[in-house]
Amino acid sequence: MDKKVDKEEKTEKVKKISRQQKKDLKAKKVNEEKVKSEIKKEISNLEAPKETEEKAKKARRLKRRKRMAKAFEENEKEYKARKIRYGIEIGVFVIFSLIMLVLLCNRTFFKEKYETSKIKIDIPLLMFFEEDTGTQVTFKTLRKTKYVEDFFETQLNKLTLYKCDSTGKNLYYDENTGTAIYDIKVEKNGIVKTVTIDYVKGNKDCLCVSTVTGKQAERLCNR
Repeated sequence: MDKKVDKEEKTEKVKKISRQQKKDLKAKKVNEEKVKSEIKKEISNLEAPKETEEKAKKARRLKRRKRMAKAFEENEKEYKARKIRYGIEIGVFVIFSLIMLVLLCNRTFFKEKYETSKIKIDIPLLMFFEEDTGTQVTFKTLRKTKYVEDFFETQLNKLTLYKCDSTGKNLYYDENTGTAIYDIKVEKNGIVKTVTIDYVKGNKDCLCVSTVTGKQAERLCNR
């Protein structure tokens, strides 16, 4: 009986030891897992700043590239704008130069007198000479109609007026040049005014009785 009890006690002791060993192994395993987890966490914490730093570097590089791309685009736009402005300025300068050249070459634009071998008359500044047929001279101007009419009326008043009763004509005769002016017309076409002066060189008495005008009158009375 005692042997059986001893054997049971021994068996129970073995079981207790076995259970304790299992607990110890399990606790050891849990501790090992815990240690491994902590080690992984520490490693992760060590690697995280590196990854964050790399991301920050990439972000800075990307931001820098964007700034450079934007600056390049702005420079490109500014260059194109400067090029367009420069082209416009050159175009304006060329056009202005051509206009000034034409005006400078014009016979009357910057002068206050129109004079040929047949006629001599004062004119306003900025009168653009268009044509002279020998008995009719034409100008263009942008000046006010009233001003031009008053100016030429003053010029006619300086000449000798002959009223030709036989033909009903009026001659404004320049005794110095022997030229008669029949009429000065100012016609408005928009902002441009056309000034036409009809004249003929010849003897005043002959011109006064002659029924013809222009070159026919000049051939008849310029003898």
